[in-house]
Amino acid sequence: MLKDADNLRSPDPYYSGEAGFIGSTLEQLHQDMSRLELPEYVPHSVRRYHDGVRNAYIYSYFSLRQMFAHGSDTVLNAPMFLGPFEAVTSMIAELFNTNVQPPR
Repeated sequence: MLKDADNLRSPDPYYSGEAGFIGSTLEQLHQDMSRLELPEYVPHSVRRYHDGVRNAYIYSYFSLRQMFAHGSDTVLNAPMFLGPFEAVTSMIAELFNTNVQPPR
């Protein structure tokens, strides 16, 4: 179906579903990363790199949304990233937690 002239600049409905970051708002991406902050006991240098990844995720909104809005066969979406990043965040926190007893 051909779009009407008033909607020529809107994203193609075929590519703008919930499958990619285009289904998320900038605020939702920020909310995703807000809950994945490392504890203060993790060294600053490690937290700085972790924060860099968190910021890249948030700001990906501006380039991935363009890619999905204008058509792409790239498979990339928030859930594919969030699960592994949650696991990595948890492992980093455990690695530096001095209150955890090592297994015997």
